[in-house]
Amino acid sequence: MKIRALWDVPFRVLESFVRILSKITGKFSPLTYVAIFKRIRKIDVKRMMDEISRSNMNKENMYIIIDSTGFKITDRGEWINEKYSKKRKGWIKVHLAIDANSFNVVSLSITDEKIHDSQEFKKLIDPVLEKTKAVYGDKGYDSKDIYNYLSENGIEAIIPPKKNATTRSRGSPARARLVREIKRIGEEEWKKAVNYGKRWLIEIFFSGLKRVVGEIVRAKKDEYKIQEVIFKIYSYFVMRNYTEV
Repeated sequence: MKIRALWDVPFRVLESFVRILSKITGKFSPLTYVAIFKRIRKIDVKRMMDEISRSNMNKENMYIIIDSTGFKITDRGEWINEKYSKKRKGWIKVHLAIDANSFNVVSLSITDEKIHDSQEFKKLIDPVLEKTKAVYGDKGYDSKDIYNYLSENGIEAIIPPKKNATTRSRGSPARARLVREIKRIGEEEWKKAVNYGKRWLIEIFFSGLKRVVGEIVRAKKDEYKIQEVIFKIYSYFVMRNYTEV
């Protein structure tokens, strides 16, 4: 599973790899690619996510950064799609929350490309709600519901509002206070005051993740696509936390 996740190896190639390994070690019988496929598909990804979650179990007052990125579900180029009138296959969208201090994933959600970032916000924050002190996000998370949700739970929202944001409450006093503060001192000064530069840590995380495990998912069925994305994130987590340099 880790070999497939890290190097995007097809099951047929995995079969050859296992046969060679079997011949070298003489400790086990070779497996067909069908057997390898079935064994990998039986792996419980929930246990993987639980292992990642345990790394954040004892933490308090976390600064959480959230964002999303896409994984391709085909490696065909645009020219091939255009030439042969292939239907565009889209993306798997991964919504992540990471701890700014440990750089570890605290929660994730996987959807298709049509789901807006703000729709998955509560799903990301709920698992760590009581341990969170502040949340960093980009303007895609600028909504009254999100500001209210964070304010009601005593969490600071470090999410810049859109340029046309009103200073009137209109359903969200917390958002209005932030808009007035930004208009008073300017957005750049506000970003310095709240250390908004931390938000870029999640961009660094996404960049490292894709450099190590790639950004293509080969699986065809939806449940297998989700499984492979979690394999990739888990493998990256293991490499970062358990590999000695």
